[in-house]
Amino acid sequence: MGKITFRRSLTALAVVASLGMAMPALASDSGFINGNSINSSGDKLGGVSVTIVNVNTGLSRTVLSDSDGVFRFPLLPAGNYTMEASKDGYLLSKQEGLVVSNSGKTNINVALTSDSNMERIEVTGAAVMVIDISSSESLTIVDQELLTRVPIARDLSSVALLAPGTAFGDGSFGEGSAIEGNPGFVSFGGSSLAENAFYINGLNITNFRKGLGGSSVPFDMYDSFEVKAGGFGAEYGRALGGVVNATTKKGSNEFHAGVNLYYEPGSLRSDRDQVFQDGGILHEINNETERDSLQGNIWASGALIQDKLFYYVMFNPRDVEVETEQPSTTSTDTSTSTFSGQSH
Repeated sequence: MGKITFRRSLTALAVVASLGMAMPALASDSGFINGNSINSSGDKLGGVSVTIVNVNTGLSRTVLSDSDGVFRFPLLPAGNYTMEASKDGYLLSKQEGLVVSNSGKTNINVALTSDSNMERIEVTGAAVMVIDISSSESLTIVDQELLTRVPIARDLSSVALLAPGTAFGDGSFGEGSAIEGNPGFVSFGGSSLAENAFYINGLNITNFRKGLGGSSVPFDMYDSFEVKAGGFGAEYGRALGGVVNATTKKGSNEFHAGVNLYYEPGSLRSDRDQVFQDGGILHEINNETERDSLQGNIWASGALIQDKLFYYVMFNPRDVEVETEQPSTTSTDTSTSTFSGQSH
């Protein structure tokens, strides 16, 4: 038997710069807010000035509700927002804690009270998310809060498996990469593993050559994921299975920095079963495979220009070593060939 050792040391430097100006965004990298302005009696109230502000970047937009009291903020970068609604003769209404996700819709009703013979009052509260009955899309949102509460592996396949109707596909299509630590590829609703699409910040990073998986960035750079298992829009073309739409972290007006380290020793991993051919011939040795992984992240984010230009930078050194055993094979003329080698 021969031992094959694969070792790879990789240092990745990833930089994200984002503009906080009111500019068009990709449909798959933005969300929107729909709302209705009403009075204290529940009647429609038009001509209300509604202003939203991104808590982290200071992005601000203002619209007027129409005669039916309807207003809409399209193409909003994902994040947390505050909202203020005002109209002459009415008290100011303020909402906090509005969350906008990628490709998602936030619905809210804004109620204004007449200020006649009343003191000025500022109302603060959080909007309640309602079920969107206008869409048949099967969508699972995985954000940082969920990632801190649910123990999952640090890869896109494990994130996709959080959605209903997903499962690991047939291993004959490929079992991922031992070097990268990818456990395999995911099937959505019984579809082929080659019928999925993957996006990062609206950019299609699917492996177009094989159709299996796609490019990636260090896992700690991801901010949120949208796992679409069906009913998604036409902008996600050439995907008959599912779509994973990820966004990376972005800078804000405040400076932040951090360091973290991850170590996965091969000695603590469970053994896999051996693989035998017909006749009991050993084909693949799995219980001798060891994979040691060590990686770290050094990151910083902040503003280059307040409320305008932001940065997020990460330094990601990695050291992965995989050792596998290969069985000796015997040909029909009784001569023995041993496949072995070492690669660094």
